[in-house]
Amino acid sequence: MIEAGGRAPRQRVAVYGVALREGQVLLVRASGSTSSPGSWWLPGGGLHIGESLEACLSREVREETGLDVRIGPLLTAFADVTEPPDGPLHTVRLIYEVTPEGRLLVAEKDGSTNAVAWHPLETAMDLPSPPFVRCVLRELTGRGLRIGAE
Repeated sequence: MIEAGGRAPRQRVAVYGVALREGQVLLVRASGSTSSPGSWWLPGGGLHIGESLEACLSREVREETGLDVRIGPLLTAFADVTEPPDGPLHTVRLIYEVTPEGRLLVAEKDGSTNAVAWHPLETAMDLPSPPFVRCVLRELTGRGLRIGAE
């Protein structure tokens, strides 16, 4: 199917991790190479062909934060359609609980993110972020959900 303007819609599967520590959530900031520079995301990203969900999540979190993680249960899933400059994108997003196995944060160099930080859960909702991240944060704060190493 080709959309008006000749742009074919695409699909993507992405895997993200929610890490909580001492009342803070781990977030990464999108770099200028993305369609939403400056916005804060859960660490994670796109699944490569043939890659397991766990391998994708471990790889992405390590690339974006410098941390290895233990992967916990699937928390939720989202599907959304966005309109980046290169055409419609339908993304299925799987959100897992993760527990970091270290404390030293190392931001990605020359990648899709350029900063990593722990943010107080209560104020993380005020950061610019995509709708699915705000939804996850709302769930965490609204239900008092406690995951990871608190």
